[in-house]
Amino acid sequence: MKKYILLLAVAGLMSSCYDLDLYPHDQLSSGTFWKTEEHAHQGMVAMYATLRNENVFGAYYNIDALSELAADYNNWQMPGIIMGTYDYANGYVKSKWQSAYDGIFKANLMLQNIDNVDVSEDDKIVYKAEARFLRAMYYFHLLDFYGGVPLYDETTIVANEVMDMLKPRSSEDEIRKFILDDLDFASANLPLKWESTEYGRATKGAAYALRGKVKLFAKDYQGAQADFEEIVKGTQYGYGLNDSYPDLFTTKADQCKEIIFSIMAVNGTNSEYGMAYPLRLGTRCTYGGGWNNNVATDYLADMYENRDGSKFSWEDYFPGFTTDRQMQHDIFWAKLSSDYKTVAEYPTQKNKIRQAYENRDPRLEQTLITPYSYYYGCNGIVPKMVEYVVANNTNEANGFLRENNVRLIGTTSETIKKAEDRLEFKMTMEKIGEPCAASKVVKDVQAGIEFAESIGYPVVLRPAYTLGGSGGGIADNRTELVEILENGLRLSRVGEVLVERCIAGWKEIEYEVMRDSNGNCITVCNMENLDPVGVHTGDSIVVAPSQTLSDKEYQMLRTSALNIISELNITGGCNVQYALNPDSFEYCVIEVNPRVSRSSALASKATGYPIAKVAAKIALGYTLDEIKNAVTKKTYASFEPMLDYCVVKIPRLPFDKFISAKRTLTTQMKATGEVMSICDNFEGALMKAIRSLEQHVDSLMSYDFSYLKGEELLEELKVVDDRRIWKIAEAIRQGISYEDIHRITKIDNWFIDKIAILVEMEQKLKTEELTAETLKEAKRLEFPDNVIAELTGKTEREIHDLRHDNGITASYKMVDTCAAEFAAETPYYYSVFGSENEVVETSGKKKVLVLGSGPIRIGQGIEFDFCSVHCTWAFAKEGYETIIVNNNPETVSTDFDIADKLYFEPLTPEDVESIVDLEKPDGAVVQFGGQTAIKLTESLMKMGVPILGTSAENVDAAEDRELFDEILEQCEIPRPTGGTVFTAEEAKKVANRLGYPVLVRPSYVLGGQGMQIAINDHDIDEFIGIINRIAQDHPILVDKYLQGKEIEVDAVCDGEDILIPGIMEHIERAGIHSGDSISVYPAVDVQNLGAQDIIVTLENQKTAGGFLHWLKIIIVVLISFSGSAFSIMAFNNDVDVSRLFKQIYEWMTGQQSSGYTMLEICYSIGIALGILIFFNHFGKKRFSVDPTPMEVEMRLYENDIQTTLIENYSRKGKEVNVDTTDIVSNHRT
Repeated sequence: MKKYILLLAVAGLMSSCYDLDLYPHDQLSSGTFWKTEEHAHQGMVAMYATLRNENVFGAYYNIDALSELAADYNNWQMPGIIMGTYDYANGYVKSKWQSAYDGIFKANLMLQNIDNVDVSEDDKIVYKAEARFLRAMYYFHLLDFYGGVPLYDETTIVANEVMDMLKPRSSEDEIRKFILDDLDFASANLPLKWESTEYGRATKGAAYALRGKVKLFAKDYQGAQADFEEIVKGTQYGYGLNDSYPDLFTTKADQCKEIIFSIMAVNGTNSEYGMAYPLRLGTRCTYGGGWNNNVATDYLADMYENRDGSKFSWEDYFPGFTTDRQMQHDIFWAKLSSDYKTVAEYPTQKNKIRQAYENRDPRLEQTLITPYSYYYGCNGIVPKMVEYVVANNTNEANGFLRENNVRLIGTTSETIKKAEDRLEFKMTMEKIGEPCAASKVVKDVQAGIEFAESIGYPVVLRPAYTLGGSGGGIADNRTELVEILENGLRLSRVGEVLVERCIAGWKEIEYEVMRDSNGNCITVCNMENLDPVGVHTGDSIVVAPSQTLSDKEYQMLRTSALNIISELNITGGCNVQYALNPDSFEYCVIEVNPRVSRSSALASKATGYPIAKVAAKIALGYTLDEIKNAVTKKTYASFEPMLDYCVVKIPRLPFDKFISAKRTLTTQMKATGEVMSICDNFEGALMKAIRSLEQHVDSLMSYDFSYLKGEELLEELKVVDDRRIWKIAEAIRQGISYEDIHRITKIDNWFIDKIAILVEMEQKLKTEELTAETLKEAKRLEFPDNVIAELTGKTEREIHDLRHDNGITASYKMVDTCAAEFAAETPYYYSVFGSENEVVETSGKKKVLVLGSGPIRIGQGIEFDFCSVHCTWAFAKEGYETIIVNNNPETVSTDFDIADKLYFEPLTPEDVESIVDLEKPDGAVVQFGGQTAIKLTESLMKMGVPILGTSAENVDAAEDRELFDEILEQCEIPRPTGGTVFTAEEAKKVANRLGYPVLVRPSYVLGGQGMQIAINDHDIDEFIGIINRIAQDHPILVDKYLQGKEIEVDAVCDGEDILIPGIMEHIERAGIHSGDSISVYPAVDVQNLGAQDIIVTLENQKTAGGFLHWLKIIIVVLISFSGSAFSIMAFNNDVDVSRLFKQIYEWMTGQQSSGYTMLEICYSIGIALGILIFFNHFGKKRFSVDPTPMEVEMRLYENDIQTTLIENYSRKGKEVNVDTTDIVSNHRT
């Protein structure tokens, strides 16, 4: 019995599953939908829904038949068709095709299924008439735009035919006949009007009007006239001709009987006769629903005849006008004022231009707006006097690029305007139903004050067309508002600032999305800011992928991002930023960047998806499904990346250089760069990112806030600055609850908990005995050895050895863009502890380790990245295997295809050593990574890695101020007097001995960090105090400050020869850092004014060279004579020659020996030296070899010097009696 019950249960489950699979509750099919009258009504609404695609149909209706003739002068949807900038990849072109067929298929579905619906036969006929009317309208637009197109009627089975769109095009005549057949049926069966609840549906009059228009386009003028006369006679259709034709082009035309020929906004006319919005059948030249007047293109305006009926031509006014594009530009050129409100400069022949228009058919100025004329425009629905001027340099639409034969590819100018212009952006978001914070675009301070005080403070200010939030900020009161607003209006290229409701405290989320010209969209990466809204994303800690969003929140924002990129018609990359209410599903769009941005670089490095490269290919016309994934080399760019790791980005802020600067963070970006780290857990990624900053921080203990207690610490938590996570860590140490921390900071509890995990590990390491398990967990959380050593009271080396003894070493995982679903071929690695190593072992080639420069900061920018990349390519060209280590997502060196292997790791001795242990490189290059790499030189030598290029000793000699001073002393190079110190007291003694002002300079710094000019003892105390905040391993130099000209000399040396490419001269006085000074190359003043000094110097060197020449001969002769005497003694058997050489060998190898005296040995060595020197000096040319490339360069350079010296002296009227060849040769030595 049990067996049968079980069988029945299984059968029941199987049958249930079958029903669910056949009729899923959240899907519809023809078997479940087309049943009731409500279903029919919903199917009808769906046919019209396609018309809501304003980018396709609204923009088309706005210009209608006059596509190339006219358009709304401030139409924010103006398509590229009007501007002449569209091409085959234009989004409007493809979107129109897709949307029109979408409408056609919905109409066909109605025709296929309406007979099965439970409604009356009369109602079925009306539904069919409506479907055929709409189908005809969609086909008419396709015919008008594309010509012949594939024809699908109600017999089409969507699943079989439409999905691939393989049907051949029908001819234009076939399409037109099909359209007219549909309209014949529609005009016979549609009602005259609808009840008020159904306003906007197709009517009999609309069918006549559309049929007449189809005939008009086919040049069937008699048929068109018959249809148009039908709808304006009598009153049955609700339409009629207006009494005054020119009135149609003024506000008097609003709501008039001839409205079927006008262009209405979505709100329509409340006309019961329908189709006021979807069927815009006439010109764009009338008022209606708040739209503005039409602006004629020159093509349309020039079609109007002269008053006397003769044909108009600009040649009658400006001979050569029609063929001379420069003349056309110059004649109409005008300039607007800086606030874009008035005309600053009119064309020189403005009156003649006006005369050309005034002599025309009067209807021209009654119906069209002409340049340099006044008319009543419309601001909303309020008429307003406006002067229309063709101003230059406004945007691409004015024809600058087109006139210069430049075609804009990729994202169009319309898209850029809709995303960057604050008002256009707001309108676009409202149009597609995407929420934005309450806001208003203002052009003056007073308007900003009025709006801000109407919505209440605080408010966010965002200037239009700026980067990095420049000029923006959060204003908590009127004073702050005025200050920020004035600056924002000044910085905005268009003098506009968006004043917006402040939603500080909400989560800030970013989506990086891609779209091609076919409309294919993907999400590359979504990112979450640790800081809530109110901190610029460039200054915030960012984690990818998002960690605290629910799946519903993630999908909601993803859908929104894809809708936005589609609506904006972006082709390429796009960054969308959101604010998400943490207590609900409410969100709003902060802004959209219709371009690659700083976040794009982060998303690229976080996922391995090359956004910029893909965007470039999309601009060239490729689609996402045609571009191969460079990492897997199997999948395509249309695959969304998947991450099985966590990425953390921390900004690199300049407060270590600007000690007294305000550290608070707002919506205006302050960071100079950023670091990125990758790990399999958030805590580890955060710890790696912290030590990558190179700001002498390596853990959450690096900033000490333990002196703050209770309320003081809570107050400090309210301050939003770059040390906020260190304050949170201290709050956790003091037992402050997550809820209190969250309430003050608005940082999600998930992040607070992760910081708490790191604090707990600190406490465990500090208070408990260090076991292998604890050490393993600490390394999983990426605690560096030096921090563990500090907490446990051991040395860093002890921790290192303990790790290795217990097998706790770094493993490296691969970034593959697909979470290991496909095999990756690009070696792009990050380290973890406690996992399998995925690095592919390589052999056969010598390996070179190239160290990057870390985060961009003041004094260390992309120039080092440039050098690192070219260094890597040079080694690869010579057959070396190249390995790059860097942690900066904004660099080219961290592209996965630059080197043979990329390690995205902190540039610290411990992290680099783990890579060295694995890769065992044959050498390392440190001279292209700035101070970051230079500081690793000593550590690399201890690891046994040879330093390629300048040796470690010489690097130290150049960077250590004391050692460098000794070199200058030895070379007898003049320098400012000074001294080396370690303390303020020592510095003051030196400064007072030298006399103020003095220059204070630490060792091993970049960008002049810590360098200051001190004018008194107080300055010395302050500056040395700042420098000594960080323990100094090298001395500080205090020099006498010399006022004068600052000169820079660059040189290249191969160990023997030196090449000086040139000399640079600073414009500013000495004391301005070279990075902040304007420099001139070549040094003009040095060449012109210092030529005499150069000649004198070279003469002195020549004299000195002659003295040394004879001194060398005398020494050679003496040594040779002494050696010869000793040789004679040997030949006279006074010396055992064989025993002598044995003695020399034993002496040189340190063996115990006795015999000849040291004098005898020296004599013998002298013989050899004398012979060598003799032949070197007198036989140089006889033993010379082919010159090296360096020598060739040197000889060319010498010739240049000779020529320059002779020319300089010739210009001064002086005779040159100097053997410059000899001078230059000696000077080179």
